[in-house]
Amino acid sequence: MVYGASTAALAALEVRVHLDLAFDLLPDDYVLMRIDGPDGMAVHIVEPAELPENWRARDSQTCRATGDAWLIERASALLLVPSAIIPFEQNVLINPLHRDSARLTVADITPFAWDSRLW
Repeated sequence: MVYGASTAALAALEVRVHLDLAFDLLPDDYVLMRIDGPDGMAVHIVEPAELPENWRARDSQTCRATGDAWLIERASALLLVPSAIIPFEQNVLINPLHRDSARLTVADITPFAWDSRLW
């Protein structure tokens, strides 16, 4: 599974929340990648209301189980899920096992420099 975010700001926050490194240990070769897909590509969307009350907890297995089931079912190439950090924003999961994932392309790669104020 490829884990992404719908915006650059959310991608940075997701990395910051999940990456436990001191600022001076961060690699200096981070990049942002924009991935595009053709119109009409099948996308499954999970709304916050569909998830149990504790889905935002760091140790919750609910989100993992939802993603694992989607990955195995191969129902779509893309799964939009609410971010546990900002629930009205969406993370984008890519299922490389789905036949349509081959239709996704890397449209842009941009160097990304971390701002030390995040630490």
